[in-house]
Amino acid sequence: MRESVSVSPTPKADGRRKVVVGEDYGWPRTLDGDVLRAARLQDGQLPMRTPVRTPRTEGMADSDLLKTTFKGRAIVNCPDPTCPFRQCLFPPPSEKLPPLILHIKAPDGWGFEDGNRLTTLIEAASVLPLQYIEQLIDFGAVYYSVDESKKAKRVSADAPVTGGSYCRVHVNPKRYLNTYTTDWNSRIVSQIGDLIVIDKPYGVPSQPLVDNLVECSTFQVQQALALPTIHVTSRIDVATSGLQVLAKSSQAAESFNKQVRSRGVRKEYLVCCEKELSLGAVRHLCRAKSHKRRKGRDFLLSRYREGFDLTEWAEALLEILEKTRLENNQVQNVGHCWQYRVRIISGRTHQIRLQLAALSSPVIGDSRYWDLAGVLVDDLGADEVVTLGPDPERICLQAAELEFEVDGRAVGVKAAAPWWVAQEP
Repeated sequence: MRESVSVSPTPKADGRRKVVVGEDYGWPRTLDGDVLRAARLQDGQLPMRTPVRTPRTEGMADSDLLKTTFKGRAIVNCPDPTCPFRQCLFPPPSEKLPPLILHIKAPDGWGFEDGNRLTTLIEAASVLPLQYIEQLIDFGAVYYSVDESKKAKRVSADAPVTGGSYCRVHVNPKRYLNTYTTDWNSRIVSQIGDLIVIDKPYGVPSQPLVDNLVECSTFQVQQALALPTIHVTSRIDVATSGLQVLAKSSQAAESFNKQVRSRGVRKEYLVCCEKELSLGAVRHLCRAKSHKRRKGRDFLLSRYREGFDLTEWAEALLEILEKTRLENNQVQNVGHCWQYRVRIISGRTHQIRLQLAALSSPVIGDSRYWDLAGVLVDDLGADEVVTLGPDPERICLQAAELEFEVDGRAVGVKAAAPWWVAQEP
């Protein structure tokens, strides 16, 4: 199902269900699932995205997740009114489940001296079994704060709970099962000083997500090498494969990141498209980070023009170095296409994917931007609707080569043949 994003300035309801158990309170919802402190509800007034009180049922709230016997405060947020919830991590669900977030405030009378812990709190507020709660903690899907007005932090183990404290549980964490079919030791391409270069497979995040600490390349490499800590430097999209640089120390990570910021790291990608493109530089404008973005348009590119406003726009620049015609690959179902070697110069989010889509030649497999072929923000009307497709699991895009410096000497690293050539399953 495709996500339709309206560029109309009129705010729209987010469609999420809110279930409140316990005394009345005002925790407004934001789209990323955080809970912020706010004024209590006033008589008859219901601010946008404020939890809606629903009738109780015997033993459980309408969500089937909350217990009405809980004496603290709890709320469930889910985009689907009929959203099911998991009670174990394995075996994984056969279908992707919508995100479901449980927010809990501990009763004021609770104290750790009574033996109350995170697992106790979540058990008291929900019907989740203890084993699943412990799995979610190990998975990095549980957050806790002693003071509900402060940002909750991810917990790695069960911990004592005090009265009035806040807990957030991501009940349906997003899953990335390619993590378990990958031999991570064989994916380590090179270790140079405190830098680690890996060949990340598609379908796996390059860093921990808010609801999933485990199923990502960073965590898996840390486990494979038995490292006490690991730092993320370069990041590549979940659907993209290829070279990713990690660091064993914060100093090594900062040194590499300085090279990236100064454009001292040469990055070359292999990418497949259906349409033939010309060699040479490709320039567009993307929204600057300092720009007050208008929802629904922040990812769209604009035509390049000299003298652009630096507070509004930033340059998106890449160079198409080579092109090769690929004949039909029956095993990978890629079909007849053109493979390009591309050098990224500016380094923007989803840069290759967006720039090639703007050239009416989206990356093969990129369902998110496929329908945006040839679309630029310059050509849209003020209230025109922009449609995004679902996030793909894999696309024909590989971070193929890196060149950078370590202790004053040049280092070059190459990835193995891309999946659409290497005949991987």
